[in-house]
Amino acid sequence: MATDKLMHPVVKAAIEAMSHSDSEAWFALFSKDVSLTDDGESCELVEWSNTELFSDEKGFIQGVERVEDKGLTVYARFHSAQWGTFPTFWKFEIRNGKISRLDVGMVDG
Repeated sequence: MATDKLMHPVVKAAIEAMSHSDSEAWFALFSKDVSLTDDGESCELVEWSNTELFSDEKGFIQGVERVEDKGLTVYARFHSAQWGTFPTFWKFEIRNGKISRLDVGMVDG
């Protein structure tokens, strides 16, 4: 997957770690007190990541559609063996070089 649209280095590293199924690199990018939501529901990072991204039904971003908010919001096609392919948003907040908040969800329409 091309990541040339990704402008923020931490966001780019997160998307690349996810794309390469590199859970160690993925988890290293997050602060210890990270907040995560999926479609507005609070989730625990490790459990959510292991289920949604790194399980046998591994999910991944197939392609980045657009990037906003100085590189902190990514709109992309996401593929999951369980749910198929659908449009998503990934909104990152970065504090002290770590992801302190991540909101993900399906894009309507």
